[in-house]
Amino acid sequence: GAVERLLGAHGGIDPADQRLLTAALMERAVGSSRREGPAAALSGPVARGDHATVNAHLDALRAAPDAPVAAYLALMREALQLARQRGLDAAMVARIDELLAREAGR
Repeated sequence: GAVERLLGAHGGIDPADQRLLTAALMERAVGSSRREGPAAALSGPVARGDHATVNAHLDALRAAPDAPVAAYLALMREALQLARQRGLDAAMVARIDELLAREAGR
C-alpha cells in the first residue's frame, strides 16, 4: 500500500520488511485504542502539538509521487479532534488546524 511505498522510497526499508512494519504499527495503534480509547491512545505529532513535524510530513508527502496527501490530511484532522478532546493547548490546535487547512487548499 501507500505506507509501504513511502517506507521504501523515503525510509530505506527493505521491501520484505515494509509490510511487517506497517502491520505491526497498525496492530499496536488499534490495540491501544481498544484498551484506552482513541483520545487516550493518541500519539504522534498532533497529540504533542508538534506543528513542525506535521509540516515536515506534508513536505515529504508532497515530494513523493502518488503520495496519499488527502488521506494524511483526513487522518490528521481526526487526530486533531482527539487531541482537542484530550486537552491539547488551544494555540497548538489552532496552529495545526491552520496548517492542515492551508494544505487542503493547495
